[in-house]
Amino acid sequence: MTDWATVVLTAVGGVFVLYQYWRSNHEAGVRAAADELEKFNQDDSVRTALRIVDWHSGYIPYVNEAGVRERRYFGTLDYHLALRPHVKKRSEVDGYILTEDGYAMEASRNRKECNDLFSPLEHYVRDVFDAFLGRLERIDLLIDNGVISKEYFGEFFSYWLHVIGNKKKEDDSEAQFSKVKHDTLVFVYKILSI
Repeated sequence: MTDWATVVLTAVGGVFVLYQYWRSNHEAGVRAAADELEKFNQDDSVRTALRIVDWHSGYIPYVNEAGVRERRYFGTLDYHLALRPHVKKRSEVDGYILTEDGYAMEASRNRKECNDLFSPLEHYVRDVFDAFLGRLERIDLLIDNGVISKEYFGEFFSYWLHVIGNKKKEDDSEAQFSKVKHDTLVFVYKILSI
């Protein structure tokens, strides 16, 4: 009888240890999710990217080549120029108007060719979106591992999912939400499988 009691106590003890292990890992996962969401909300790159997505033009915080932080105007054309594929020339961007492209106008005055180049502001915006998408990938990893539910993230990010996924209405101007902008940002839907 004592052998039977020993087996039962060992089994109960083993189940208790496994439960404690699961609970500890679950709590660590919840802490990791909370930390990642907090970092997401506090990340300057994320906030700048979301501001660009939401407002499509206006002043954004910018860190210039010398490392000095300043506010810079960022318009719809700047967005399209910054997020264009590397193989696409400036002049090939939909809706491109040379006189609205400050970087090209400055290069033209200096007799320099810049059609294949990105301006420092465009490089900065590309870095901002890289950091933003990197944060989303970390959250997607937490979703894939069951630490964050898709439903919770959908609630947490609902406004942005609406802005990114909203189809262009007939009365919307090209500046409000262009097809290029929509196609660029629909990536978020794909990584979240929503």
